[in-house]
Amino acid sequence: MAKLSTSKTGMLLVRLSSTLRKCKEAVKSSAGFKVVDVREIESTPTKAVHYIIDTVTFSSTIDKDEEREIPVSLFMASPASPFWLCVAIQVEHIERKDFLTHVSIKVYNGLAASTEKNLCFRAEWDPRDGNHGQPHWHLDLALSQPTMQLPQPTFEEIIAQETRTSGFEGFLERGKDIIERPAKPKTLSLFHFAMCTNWHDGKKDYNHSLTDEEALINWVRNVLKYIKDQLGYVNSGYQKVA
Repeated sequence: MAKLSTSKTGMLLVRLSSTLRKCKEAVKSSAGFKVVDVREIESTPTKAVHYIIDTVTFSSTIDKDEEREIPVSLFMASPASPFWLCVAIQVEHIERKDFLTHVSIKVYNGLAASTEKNLCFRAEWDPRDGNHGQPHWHLDLALSQPTMQLPQPTFEEIIAQETRTSGFEGFLERGKDIIERPAKPKTLSLFHFAMCTNWHDGKKDYNHSLTDEEALINWVRNVLKYIKDQLGYVNSGYQKVA
């Protein structure tokens, strides 16, 4: 078992190619994919996002947060429209070393021909973030609707915030960009639902570190199994109603 280390820069990967290969195997066995491959997107000298896909069934959708097209693979059929899976592993290259900075498992719903599938929920783990539950769930579909949006800051509040962080001179330098930049609505989809806690034992620990490659692979494999079981349960509910 290859030991890894965690820090504010992420989880140090001993050998990136080996980690990706093991992640591919975990996704293939748990998701039931036929032919699995890794697609590297957004590759720069310092960062890359690796998407694990089924080359037989993959489609695409628009990632509204990143404002770009990403690959998704058929995960499960549904009486309404099929569910699609996106497994993304973000890696940053720092001083000739590879650090895992984020892993995300997203479930979409929509037709194969549509490039605007609906993001339903996601399971994520960010080894750099100590402020939220790690790993965690996000609920997206219902909580991203306009009726659930949190209040947006006023013009006066934006100015007050910017002058506190960068000073009035800094605000003047960046003021036009700040004012003209479209603000992304803040919704309850930002809520981090802690996945692993010991609250029932009276402990407050909800932030867990990725300690080694085996922990990463086990998490990916078992999260996918759980999601698949629960989607099967949802589908069985559809059938009972019908």
